[in-house]
Amino acid sequence: SQKVLNLYSRLYFAVNKKINWSEIYKHFELRYSFLESLKKQELQYDVTLHDSLWGWPRHRINLHSQLEKLSSEGFKINSQLKWGEPKISDGSINEQIDKGIFPITVGEKISSYERMLASSRLGVFASGFHWGWRNIMMFCLMTGVPVLTDKLILTPWFDMNEFILFTNEDGDWKSVKDTLLSISNEKLFEYKKINQQYYQQVMSPEAVGRYFMNVIQQNLSA
Repeated sequence: SQKVLNLYSRLYFAVNKKINWSEIYKHFELRYSFLESLKKQELQYDVTLHDSLWGWPRHRINLHSQLEKLSSEGFKINSQLKWGEPKISDGSINEQIDKGIFPITVGEKISSYERMLASSRLGVFASGFHWGWRNIMMFCLMTGVPVLTDKLILTPWFDMNEFILFTNEDGDWKSVKDTLLSISNEKLFEYKKINQQYYQQVMSPEAVGRYFMNVIQQNLSA
């Protein structure tokens, strides 16, 4: 459908010399409605994580090793860590990482990441170059799923502490098990309600739009 939209947009622009925003808005609405529907997913898993080797890879490998261990202990884990070429920017160019061990896979095949993640008890994310500030993390909070990540260094215009967020502070990710054990089904229901409501308040398209308009108006009147 995306390829058809791209072709249509190119043809429209070639004929009219302008962008057909109505089609773009329509597809945005369809996409956002789908994401909104995932708030109703029932709990099926403990952790779902589809990952690649980037941004301090040793730390990421440690996380997936911990997920393997938890799976052997009976936790419902679906995870995959794919190989990524070493980079100078994160120091991995000097790491001696065996490419042959990848992908590191646990549990079910992740065929629909968003749907399976929305059905999980906890979203777990190792920090990357932006310290965990990632689209998929915000998707978790949108659907209400609580998040465990390394300490967030960068902060947005709103208070992230209003979300149900857990902080990992160790290198071997023992915090994953401790956090999972602390989230009962009853607490998960409560946490998801809090996250969904706060996301709607600060991160929904309307909320972000209002924020931008307020900043623009303040700058114009300054």
